[in-house]
Amino acid sequence: MGKRTPEQLRKRRHLSLRNKVAGTADRPRLVVHRSNQGVEEQIIDDRAQRTLAAASWMDKDIRGASRTERSAKVGTLVAERAMAAGVTSVV
Repeated sequence: MGKRTPEQLRKRRHLSLRNKVAGTADRPRLVVHRSNQGVEEQIIDDRAQRTLAAASWMDKDIRGASRTERSAKVGTLVAERAMAAGVTSVV
């Protein structure tokens, strides 16, 4: 059996975590994807299979900032959108 690639290892970790954590309407799941360029965040209700709030470093208000500033702005933006959707806590 060959050596596992970093992508295969990442998928294995992801599935292991997803078996333990699930979002509900009361406490949806917070998903954070981080790359070298920026951050993307989503708040997901797994039972209804829908995204309640999302923000990305590609949003118009965030594009011109540095990577550190983009991360902070994405966090505050997804928090504002989550509060508008009625979400007060996440898993």
